[in-house]
Amino acid sequence: MNTSHYIQKEYKWKIMKIVFFLSIILISISSCKQYAKFETTIHKENATKDGIYLDDYVVNIDYDRILKLDGKKVVVRGRYTIVKGLDPNDTIIRQGRAADTKHILHPRIRIMRSK
Repeated sequence: MNTSHYIQKEYKWKIMKIVFFLSIILISISSCKQYAKFETTIHKENATKDGIYLDDYVVNIDYDRILKLDGKKVVVRGRYTIVKGLDPNDTIIRQGRAADTKHILHPRIRIMRSK
């Protein structure tokens, strides 16, 4: 067997592995742009039919949980999606928000300990 052919094949596999792992790293870094983590205090007055407004996000929490967390300081984290707002020039009247909104659909919420 030709040794140079064997060496080329071996380097080819190493390069393919490196490219594969680099692509995985780049994909994970690019998806981190859609991740939020922030501290806030829950106020039931900010509740909506979609959940609750917290900072610049609409966080999907059911109303019973909002009542349990009312007045507590929490850490909220999770991936968010951007829901496009309504077009003001649209001739058809539609329901929705005028501006784009960030929605955290599956939040992780941790109550902070008071000091």
